[in-house]
Amino acid sequence: MSTREMYLDEQGNTKTRSNWHRLTAWGKWVKVLEELGKEGMDLAVEGKLVTRFYHTGTTKKFISEVEINDLVIL
Repeated sequence: MSTREMYLDEQGNTKTRSNWHRLTAWGKWVKVLEELGKEGMDLAVEGKLVTRFYHTGTTKKFISEVEINDLVIL
């Protein structure tokens, strides 16, 4: 999922910045997203931020994702 942020640069020009977020879905939300979800659609998501880690060889990697508690397709 991506969110867009609008801001003004030093010259007063409007710029857009996109931020990408990982989402996780469980239970009924998986079925809803499988059946109705498509790339580019607008969603309102409520959830909690979850951070986990895993090891790749000697490196420890962290992942933050939003675990969906509620979802509205706009």
